[in-house]
Formats: sequence, C-alpha cells, structure tokens
Amino acid sequence: MKTVAWSIAVLCIAGTAQAEAVVECSVDPMPECVQQSGAFANKVAEQTCRQAVKDYQRTVTAFWDCQRAQASKVDRNARDVIRLFNCRKRGKETCE
Repeated sequence: MKTVAWSIAVLCIAGTAQAEAVVECSVDPMPECVQQSGAFANKVAEQTCRQAVKDYQRTVTAFWDCQRAQASKVDRNARDVIRLFNCRKRGKETCE
C-alpha cells in the first residue's frame, strides 16, 4: 500500500512541478586558472585565481542551498499529497 501512495505522490508532485516555474540550480564552471599546470606567473595571477576560486566556492554554496530548498519543497508537496490521499481514503467530504 505504501508503494501505491508514493506512486500517487510522485505523479501528483510531477504534475505540480510542471505547473510552477522551475528554478534551475547551477554552478559556474571550474576556474580555468586551477586547471593549468605549474606555478603562477606572478602575484597578480595568483590573486586573480584566488578570487576566481572564492567566486566559484560561492556558486557551489548557492547551488547546495538551492538544492536543499528544492528538496524541502518536494518533501512538503509529497507530504501534502499523502495527507490529502489519506483524508479521501478515510471518506471525508472535504480535504484541505
């Protein structure tokens, strides 16, 4: 029975996700400066690369925050769907 409830939840969530605007979580590409070999040519190149790595780290953190927010939303939707299903299963006339 749990499989049926989760199947229904997945179908309902998929339908809900299509109706809402989907936020795309993304990460910037890895900085090119860290993919090169050898030492930095000078301190300016090192500092420029350091800043690029810090910027990259910020996008990774933002990506994970976005992923967590999306997962929480999907979890809330799944719980709502299951709650509504169980309400109808109990024969209630109105379920909110």
